[in-house]
Amino acid sequence: MNEKLLEFLLKKNALKFGQFKLKSGRDSPYFFSTGTLDDGESLSMVGDAYAQLLVENDIEFDAILGPAYKGIPLAVSTAQALFEKHGRNARLIYDRKEEKAHGVEGERFFVGNLMRGDRLLMVDDVMTTGYTKFAMLDKLKRMRMELSVPALLILLDRQEVDEKGGSALQELERRGVHTYPVFTVSEIFDYLLEREVDGKVYVKQEQYDAFKAYQKEYGVKK
Repeated sequence: MNEKLLEFLLKKNALKFGQFKLKSGRDSPYFFSTGTLDDGESLSMVGDAYAQLLVENDIEFDAILGPAYKGIPLAVSTAQALFEKHGRNARLIYDRKEEKAHGVEGERFFVGNLMRGDRLLMVDDVMTTGYTKFAMLDKLKRMRMELSVPALLILLDRQEVDEKGGSALQELERRGVHTYPVFTVSEIFDYLLEREVDGKVYVKQEQYDAFKAYQKEYGVKK
């Protein structure tokens, strides 16, 4: 557990507890968004955590891929931390939301030196249904450049099933993508239960019970 980073996410209100209506229509007992991680300190801390995850798991790749839009600053901070803290200089790729109609042909859909046969390390913020990740895999396949994504780094795994009851992580694994989360939501709730952080208890027993009920309904079944 990266306690320092978790406490920082709480301070930045990237992680909140209460009752929140999600885009999926689900009523969640917590809310997570990297939109508040909007400064140099935030990106530096997240980049360090991602780079450390890479090194600890000895992940092999050729370039870092940041899906637009939230994945782009995360990929940049990861590449910088990887170079500054671990001495590895990695290429950086990110995609365009809209096709570029002029300029270099190779940059119609992606920015960066994308090469045939690249093993791409995808970096994103959170895993819920995984739809954006699957869309990226399809986009790469359409490039017809023999590209692969052996690994995905995320900050938080919500450990939820999609509307059809499927597991995004299991489907990604089936497609050859192994996911490495900095945190899972279960370990966060377990860690914070009745624990005081900077004079505040974020998860009391009532909130913990609400989370367990939510996971029973929407969580991935082991």
